[in-house]
This record gives sequence, C-alpha cells and structure tokens, in this order.
Amino acid sequence: MAETGADEIRAKYGSPMFALLTSCWGEHLHMGVFESPGEALAPATERACAMMADDAGIGAGAVVCEVACGIGGSSRYLARRGARVEASNISPEQVATADALNRDAGLAEAIVTREADYHDLPYGDGWADACWNVEALLYTDDKKRVLEEGARVLKPGGRLIVSDLTMDEATPPAEREDLANRVGAHHYWSVARYDALVAELGYRVGKRAVLSEFVEPTFARVTASMLANRQAFSARVGAEPVEAACFRLEMQRRFGEMGWLGWYYTVLQPA
Repeated sequence: MAETGADEIRAKYGSPMFALLTSCWGEHLHMGVFESPGEALAPATERACAMMADDAGIGAGAVVCEVACGIGGSSRYLARRGARVEASNISPEQVATADALNRDAGLAEAIVTREADYHDLPYGDGWADACWNVEALLYTDDKKRVLEEGARVLKPGGRLIVSDLTMDEATPPAEREDLANRVGAHHYWSVARYDALVAELGYRVGKRAVLSEFVEPTFARVTASMLANRQAFSARVGAEPVEAACFRLEMQRRFGEMGWLGWYYTVLQPA
C-alpha cells in the first residue's frame, strides 16, 4: 500500500482547496455527535470535543499537548474551559491560521502553536496533564510511535485522548484502496487493531467508545455545504479540485452509510 509522506500532508493541508473545505466544515475538523437528525454540524462537532474533554477530565488549570491540531478548533475549545494548550501541526499554513484565529478569539496567551511532526514532538518529558490526538492517525503507518510520543510528554497519571476514523475489515479491498488514494490517507485501521495496539502498549483504558453512526451525518453535512458553494469555489480554484473534493466527501459519506468507515475514540492512561 502507498505511503503518505510528510510533504504530501503539508501540501494537502496548505492548499487553497483545503482552506475552502475548512470553511465548509468549521473550526473543528472532525466528526460530530448529533442529538437530532436535523442538527447542524457546528454544535455537533463542539459536542464531540466536550465529550472527549469531559471523559479525560480536562478542566481549568489543565496543561494539554495537542498534536495535529489543524486550525486550532480543539485548542480554543480547551482554552475556553480554562486549559493551557501547547499545540502542534505539520502544516505551516494551518499553524498560521490557528495563530490568527487564536488572537481573534482573545486566546493567544492560553495557546502556543508551533509546526511539528507528531512522530517527533519538540517537547520535554512529563509536563502535560493530557495529550489530545484527534483524527490524524490514519495518515501514519507508525501509530505506536505517535502514541508513545504522546505518552512521553505526560505527567504520571496523565491521559492520552485518541480519536480516529476507522475502516471495517469487511470493506472490499478495491473500495478501500480507492478511498485511501483519493483521501491521501493510506493507514486506516479497524477498531480491533487499535485495541490490540493499546493492549500491546499496556495502557489502561479509561474510556472507549465506537461512534460510527455519526460518520454518515457528518460527511453528509460537509458534502451539502460543498455542493452549495460549488460554483463560487470553482471560480476561485477551478472546477477540477472542487469536483474531486465533492466526490471524496460523498464517497466517505457512502462508506459511513455502508458501515465501512467508522469512528472510534478512547481515553488512555499510560503505565
């Protein structure tokens, strides 16, 4: 299977097309937890943040290391809860956007954002109360290294919050490969593989939830927003990347509907 290199990821997240996708998705570039069929995406994605933060016990005074922070939506949410956040991301464009949004929100003093690879974090050992890693592991074949890096920065008793999109083992191989190539994410794992890795590492599981029912409605809303903006976006970046993005989003929605693409999160306490 093809590899997803760091340069490929930087190019993807720094592209004008991804900036337009972000405008459709909102500041939380992850799955939402919906309370009603017609609920909008923004409150659902914020609810997902709240759920994970509650389960990890992140509150006022907590020190959080967020990896693969995107444009900083989770960092700002955690800072509003009273946490201090050290956030990192591999894309310099997203780091710059996060910094600007943090300033606009009046949270620049509570959040420090820097460019870094989550395989090799530029931090010392044992200083964070929690490490937040949400929906980014699908880009790496060395998930063990990433989790160990997250565990390294934790104080004794600290929590590691891990969330990722998953792929059911029953997914037809050709369909799986097609999605991986289109999304540029070649390392989807099943929930069972994640469970096996956690057991191998010997981490204590404080919370584990499989929330795959929310994949389809999340991608349905993002797809609808992209389609509504299709003409305006095409005028800005050209029709081809916009049509490709719409196709990818609809494909992910369909995978969610089929039960192939899932969503899993866990709160871990390393030994």
